[in-house]
Amino acid sequence: MLQGILESCSEAQLIRRRLANTRTQSSEVNGVVVIDAGHAQRYPLDRSPEAIVWGRLREAMNCSIITVLNGHQQAKTTEMLRTVSIELLRKIMGLWNRSRKPRRACLVYVNNHLVSRFLSRRLRMLWYRKVMGYVLGSESSILPDFRVSRLANITIGCHTVINNSCRFDNRRKIVIGDNVSVSYGTTILTLGHDIDSPDFVTKGGDVVVEDYVWLCANCMIMPGVRMKKGSVALAGSVVTSDVEAFDVVGGNPAKVIRKRSQDLRYKLKWNPRVSLMLG
Repeated sequence: MLQGILESCSEAQLIRRRLANTRTQSSEVNGVVVIDAGHAQRYPLDRSPEAIVWGRLREAMNCSIITVLNGHQQAKTTEMLRTVSIELLRKIMGLWNRSRKPRRACLVYVNNHLVSRFLSRRLRMLWYRKVMGYVLGSESSILPDFRVSRLANITIGCHTVINNSCRFDNRRKIVIGDNVSVSYGTTILTLGHDIDSPDFVTKGGDVVVEDYVWLCANCMIMPGVRMKKGSVALAGSVVTSDVEAFDVVGGNPAKVIRKRSQDLRYKLKWNPRVSLMLG
Protein backbone atom coordinates (compact mmCIF):
# COMPACT_ATOMS: atom_id res chain seq x y z
CA MET A 1 0.00 0.00 0.00
CA LEU A 2 2.81 2.42 0.83
CA GLN A 3 4.22 1.74 -2.61
CA GLY A 4 0.95 2.95 -4.18
CA ILE A 5 1.10 6.12 -2.09
CA LEU A 6 4.69 6.82 -3.04
CA GLU A 7 3.94 6.39 -6.74
CA SER A 8 1.41 9.23 -6.56
CA CYS A 9 3.99 11.75 -5.34
CA SER A 10 6.22 13.88 -7.53
CA GLU A 11 9.29 12.95 -5.46
CA ALA A 12 8.63 9.20 -5.58
CA GLN A 13 12.06 8.27 -6.92
CA LEU A 14 13.89 10.13 -4.16
CA ILE A 15 11.62 8.73 -1.48
CA ARG A 16 11.96 5.14 -2.71
CA ARG A 17 15.75 5.43 -2.59
CA ARG A 18 15.71 6.81 0.94
CA LEU A 19 13.31 4.12 2.10
CA ALA A 20 15.32 1.31 0.50
CA ASN A 21 16.84 0.40 3.87
CA THR A 22 13.69 1.06 5.85
CA ARG A 23 11.40 -1.65 7.23
CA THR A 24 7.83 -0.88 6.15
CA GLN A 25 4.77 -2.83 7.18
CA SER A 26 1.03 -2.36 6.84
CA SER A 27 -1.85 -3.74 8.83
CA GLU A 28 -5.55 -3.11 9.37
CA VAL A 29 -7.01 -2.90 12.88
CA ASN A 30 -10.69 -2.14 13.61
CA GLY A 31 -11.26 -0.51 10.23
CA VAL A 32 -8.10 1.61 10.50
CA VAL A 33 -5.02 1.20 8.34
CA VAL A 34 -1.75 1.58 10.24
CA ILE A 35 1.47 2.15 8.30
CA ASP A 36 4.68 1.61 10.24
CA ALA A 37 7.77 3.26 8.76
CA GLY A 38 10.80 2.36 10.88
CA HIS A 39 14.05 4.26 11.42
CA ALA A 40 12.53 7.65 10.65
CA GLN A 41 15.10 9.28 12.90
CA ARG A 42 17.67 9.10 10.11
CA TYR A 43 16.26 12.34 8.73
CA PRO A 44 14.93 15.49 10.43
CA LEU A 45 11.21 15.00 10.97
CA ASP A 46 10.19 17.90 8.74
CA ARG A 47 12.40 16.67 5.88
CA SER A 48 11.96 12.92 6.30
CA PRO A 49 10.60 10.94 3.34
CA GLU A 50 7.44 10.24 5.31
CA ALA A 51 6.90 13.95 5.96
CA ILE A 52 7.34 14.71 2.26
CA VAL A 53 4.84 11.99 1.31
CA TRP A 54 2.13 13.10 3.69
CA GLY A 55 2.77 16.77 2.97
CA ARG A 56 2.19 16.20 -0.73
CA LEU A 57 -0.95 14.19 -0.05
CA ARG A 58 -2.24 16.83 2.35
CA GLU A 59 -1.81 19.52 -0.31
CA ALA A 60 -3.35 17.36 -3.04
CA MET A 61 -6.39 16.25 -1.06
CA ASN A 62 -6.93 19.24 1.23
CA CYS A 63 -7.43 17.01 4.26
CA SER A 64 -5.69 16.47 7.56
CA ILE A 65 -3.26 13.66 8.34
CA ILE A 66 -3.47 12.10 11.80
CA THR A 67 -0.04 11.38 13.20
CA VAL A 68 0.33 9.11 16.21
CA LEU A 69 3.63 8.56 17.96
CA ASN A 70 3.87 5.47 20.13
CA GLY A 71 4.41 5.70 23.86
CA HIS A 72 8.07 4.73 23.65
CA GLN A 73 9.08 7.75 21.57
CA GLN A 74 10.39 9.58 24.66
CA ALA A 75 12.46 6.47 25.51
CA LYS A 76 14.51 7.16 22.35
CA THR A 77 12.79 4.50 20.23
CA THR A 78 12.80 4.92 16.49
CA GLU A 79 9.33 3.80 15.39
CA MET A 80 6.68 6.18 14.18
CA LEU A 81 3.08 5.12 13.54
CA ARG A 82 0.83 6.95 11.18
CA THR A 83 -2.89 6.18 11.33
CA VAL A 84 -4.99 6.84 8.28
CA SER A 85 -8.75 6.40 8.06
CA ILE A 86 -10.31 4.15 5.45
CA GLU A 87 -11.91 7.19 3.85
CA LEU A 88 -8.53 8.81 3.40
CA LEU A 89 -7.22 5.57 1.98
CA ARG A 90 -9.97 5.66 -0.63
CA LYS A 91 -8.88 9.19 -1.59
CA ILE A 92 -5.28 8.02 -1.88
CA MET A 93 -6.28 5.17 -4.18
CA GLY A 94 -8.42 7.58 -6.22
CA LEU A 95 -5.37 9.80 -6.70
CA TRP A 96 -3.41 6.73 -7.78
CA ASN A 97 -6.09 5.61 -10.24
CA ARG A 98 -6.15 9.05 -11.88
CA SER A 99 -2.52 8.57 -12.84
CA ARG A 100 -3.40 5.75 -15.28
CA LYS A 101 -3.27 8.02 -18.33
CA PRO A 102 0.46 8.83 -17.98
CA ARG A 103 1.17 5.14 -17.36
CA ARG A 104 -0.67 4.20 -20.56
CA ALA A 105 1.28 6.81 -22.53
CA CYS A 106 4.47 5.31 -21.13
CA LEU A 107 3.44 1.82 -22.30
CA VAL A 108 2.73 3.14 -25.80
CA TYR A 109 6.17 4.78 -25.90
CA VAL A 110 7.87 1.57 -24.75
CA ASN A 111 5.92 -0.38 -27.37
CA ASN A 112 6.78 1.93 -30.26
CA HIS A 113 10.47 2.43 -29.48
CA LEU A 114 11.52 -0.76 -27.74
CA VAL A 115 9.21 -3.77 -27.86
CA SER A 116 8.28 -3.35 -31.53
CA ARG A 117 11.98 -3.72 -32.41
CA PHE A 118 12.47 -7.05 -30.60
CA LEU A 119 13.44 -9.88 -32.92
CA SER A 120 11.38 -12.49 -31.09
CA ARG A 121 7.93 -12.83 -32.65
CA ARG A 122 6.61 -14.73 -29.62
CA LEU A 123 7.70 -11.98 -27.25
CA ARG A 124 6.07 -9.29 -29.36
CA MET A 125 2.80 -11.21 -29.69
CA LEU A 126 2.70 -11.91 -25.96
CA TRP A 127 3.26 -8.23 -25.21
CA TYR A 128 0.50 -7.16 -27.62
CA ARG A 129 -2.00 -9.58 -26.09
CA LYS A 130 -1.21 -9.30 -22.38
CA VAL A 131 -0.01 -5.71 -22.00
CA MET A 132 -1.42 -3.71 -24.89
CA GLY A 133 -4.79 -5.50 -24.82
CA TYR A 134 -5.02 -6.35 -28.53
CA VAL A 135 -7.13 -9.29 -29.72
CA LEU A 136 -4.98 -11.41 -32.05
CA GLY A 137 -6.11 -14.56 -33.84
CA SER A 138 -4.10 -17.75 -34.22
CA GLU A 139 -1.26 -17.93 -36.77
CA SER A 140 -1.26 -14.15 -37.17
CA SER A 141 1.99 -12.19 -37.07
CA ILE A 142 3.04 -8.60 -36.46
CA LEU A 143 6.50 -7.81 -37.75
CA PRO A 144 8.97 -5.30 -36.24
CA ASP A 145 8.55 -1.51 -36.06
CA PHE A 146 4.78 -1.69 -35.56
CA ARG A 147 3.62 1.63 -34.09
CA VAL A 148 0.34 2.45 -32.41
CA SER A 149 -1.41 5.38 -30.71
CA ARG A 150 -2.89 3.75 -27.60
CA LEU A 151 -3.76 0.54 -25.78
CA ALA A 152 -6.68 -1.69 -26.92
CA ASN A 153 -8.91 -0.91 -29.96
CA ILE A 154 -7.14 -3.40 -32.28
CA THR A 155 -8.68 -6.74 -33.30
CA ILE A 156 -6.90 -8.99 -35.80
CA GLY A 157 -8.23 -12.31 -37.13
CA CYS A 158 -6.42 -15.54 -37.98
CA HIS A 159 -3.64 -16.02 -40.55
CA THR A 160 -3.15 -12.28 -40.95
CA VAL A 161 0.27 -10.69 -41.45
CA ILE A 162 1.15 -7.11 -40.51
CA ASN A 163 4.47 -6.36 -42.21
CA ASN A 164 7.35 -4.09 -41.17
CA SER A 165 6.99 -0.40 -40.33
CA CYS A 166 3.19 -0.18 -40.24
CA ARG A 167 1.42 2.52 -38.22
CA PHE A 168 -2.05 2.01 -36.71
CA ASP A 169 -3.76 5.09 -35.32
CA ASN A 170 -6.07 3.14 -33.01
CA ARG A 171 -7.69 6.05 -31.20
CA ARG A 172 -10.85 4.55 -32.70
CA LYS A 173 -11.31 0.84 -33.32
CA ILE A 174 -9.40 -1.03 -36.03
CA VAL A 175 -10.86 -4.44 -36.94
CA ILE A 176 -8.96 -6.69 -39.36
CA GLY A 177 -10.28 -10.04 -40.58
CA ASP A 178 -8.70 -13.36 -41.55
CA ASN A 179 -5.99 -13.86 -44.19
CA VAL A 180 -5.34 -10.15 -44.55
CA SER A 181 -1.96 -9.02 -45.88
CA VAL A 182 -0.87 -5.56 -44.69
CA SER A 183 2.33 -4.69 -46.54
CA TYR A 184 5.20 -2.64 -45.16
CA GLY A 185 4.74 1.08 -44.55
CA THR A 186 0.93 0.94 -44.44
CA THR A 187 -0.84 3.55 -42.30
CA ILE A 188 -4.37 3.17 -40.93
CA LEU A 189 -5.91 6.37 -39.53
CA THR A 190 -9.07 6.59 -37.44
CA LEU A 191 -9.17 10.20 -36.30
CA GLY A 192 -8.50 13.62 -37.80
CA HIS A 193 -9.85 17.17 -37.78
CA ASP A 194 -12.70 18.98 -39.53
CA ILE A 195 -10.84 21.61 -41.57
CA ASP A 196 -14.02 23.71 -41.93
CA SER A 197 -14.81 23.75 -38.22
CA PRO A 198 -14.17 27.09 -36.45
CA ASP A 199 -12.95 25.08 -33.46
CA PHE A 200 -10.94 22.54 -35.52
CA VAL A 201 -12.97 19.72 -33.92
CA THR A 202 -11.89 16.11 -34.26
CA LYS A 203 -13.75 13.74 -36.56
CA GLY A 204 -13.24 10.14 -37.61
CA GLY A 205 -14.50 6.62 -37.23
CA ASP A 206 -13.65 2.95 -36.93
CA VAL A 207 -11.78 1.20 -39.75
CA VAL A 208 -12.80 -2.32 -40.82
CA VAL A 209 -10.68 -4.51 -43.09
CA GLU A 210 -12.49 -7.71 -44.03
CA ASP A 211 -11.14 -11.17 -44.96
CA TYR A 212 -8.65 -11.64 -47.83
CA VAL A 213 -7.96 -7.91 -48.23
CA TRP A 214 -4.50 -6.91 -49.44
CA LEU A 215 -3.17 -3.50 -48.43
CA CYS A 216 -0.11 -3.00 -50.60
CA ALA A 217 3.06 -1.16 -49.61
CA ASN A 218 2.81 2.41 -48.29
CA CYS A 219 -0.92 2.75 -48.77
CA MET A 220 -3.03 4.88 -46.39
CA ILE A 221 -6.49 4.04 -45.10
CA MET A 222 -8.44 7.08 -43.91
CA PRO A 223 -10.85 7.23 -40.92
CA GLY A 224 -14.19 5.45 -41.21
CA VAL A 225 -13.25 3.35 -44.26
CA ARG A 226 -14.45 -0.22 -44.75
CA MET A 227 -12.41 -2.47 -47.03
CA LYS A 228 -14.79 -5.29 -47.97
CA LYS A 229 -13.89 -8.92 -48.58
CA GLY A 230 -11.14 -9.60 -51.11
CA SER A 231 -10.54 -5.96 -52.04
CA VAL A 232 -7.07 -4.60 -52.83
CA ALA A 233 -5.50 -1.17 -52.27
CA LEU A 234 -2.50 -0.83 -54.58
CA ALA A 235 0.86 0.56 -53.49
CA GLY A 236 0.78 4.20 -52.42
CA SER A 237 -3.02 4.44 -52.53
CA VAL A 238 -4.94 6.83 -50.31
CA VAL A 239 -8.29 5.20 -49.60
CA THR A 240 -10.86 7.82 -48.54
CA SER A 241 -14.14 5.88 -48.93
CA ASP A 242 -15.49 2.34 -48.65
CA VAL A 243 -14.21 -0.23 -51.13
CA GLU A 244 -16.62 -2.88 -52.42
CA ALA A 245 -15.86 -6.60 -52.29
CA PHE A 246 -13.13 -7.76 -54.69
CA ASP A 247 -12.52 -4.27 -56.08
CA VAL A 248 -8.92 -3.26 -56.87
CA VAL A 249 -8.35 0.43 -56.19
CA GLY A 250 -5.37 2.74 -56.60
CA GLY A 251 -4.32 6.38 -56.70
CA ASN A 252 -4.92 9.47 -54.57
CA PRO A 253 -7.77 9.46 -53.87
CA ALA A 254 -8.12 5.76 -54.66
CA LYS A 255 -10.41 4.82 -57.55
CA VAL A 256 -11.62 1.48 -58.86
CA ILE A 257 -9.31 -0.03 -61.47
CA ARG A 258 -10.74 -3.52 -61.94
CA LYS A 259 -12.29 -6.54 -60.22
CA ARG A 260 -10.33 -9.30 -58.48
CA SER A 261 -10.97 -13.04 -58.76
CA GLN A 262 -13.41 -14.30 -56.14
CA ASP A 263 -11.78 -17.74 -55.88
CA LEU A 264 -9.63 -17.09 -52.82
CA ARG A 265 -8.65 -20.10 -50.69
CA TYR A 266 -5.16 -19.29 -49.41
CA LYS A 267 -4.04 -19.11 -45.79
CA LEU A 268 -1.31 -16.67 -44.93
CA LYS A 269 1.59 -17.54 -42.66
CA TRP A 270 4.60 -15.39 -41.92
CA ASN A 271 7.89 -16.78 -43.24
CA PRO A 272 10.81 -15.58 -41.05
CA ARG A 273 13.35 -16.37 -43.77
CA VAL A 274 11.68 -13.94 -46.17
CA SER A 275 11.58 -11.27 -43.45
CA LEU A 276 15.28 -11.68 -42.72
CA MET A 277 16.17 -11.43 -46.40
CA LEU A 278 14.14 -8.24 -46.79
CA GLY A 279 15.51 -6.78 -43.55
